[in-house]
Amino acid sequence: MSGTVYENARIHTLDPARPRAEAMLVRGERIVAVGDLAECRDRAGGGARRIDLGGMAVLPGLIDSHIHAASYVRGLDQVDLRGTASLDEALTRIARHAATLPPYAWLFGGGWDSNRWTRPVQPTRTDLDRVCPDRPAALPSVDGHTIWVNTPRWPASASTRACCLATTRSPGYL
Repeated sequence: MSGTVYENARIHTLDPARPRAEAMLVRGERIVAVGDLAECRDRAGGGARRIDLGGMAVLPGLIDSHIHAASYVRGLDQVDLRGTASLDEALTRIARHAATLPPYAWLFGGGWDSNRWTRPVQPTRTDLDRVCPDRPAALPSVDGHTIWVNTPRWPASASTRACCLATTRSPGYL
């Protein structure tokens, strides 16, 4: 039957009847047995691979299958720039998305990675101004370290003055 016996471990089982074990038998992707070393070796049969864990702790896997629903829903109304191969392709997607927005609505989205573009260039506010001149735009890079913004052309409220000041003095990224 074989398999792999992980031994010399401090295995936490979360089973009140047997909270600790010293060995575990795995076949493929399934845990077949957890218990003492003799039990796991016997169950494995001859030819089992043995891995000494040197007294390390083994904890049950915590499977956290979830989504961030609010982020997902917000993303449905944003321009997706992941996988763009060039600045021109990114600008085409932005222009197409901007055309679907109501007047004065912010343009959000992002995911661009200029390092992967055919000609790696850092996008500028003037690039963005060409396709999005009449609305504010904020487009984070794929890693979130840079936000590509355009030149603000809207009345600045107190909450946007800092952004306006930053974008008029910068090349178009924060």
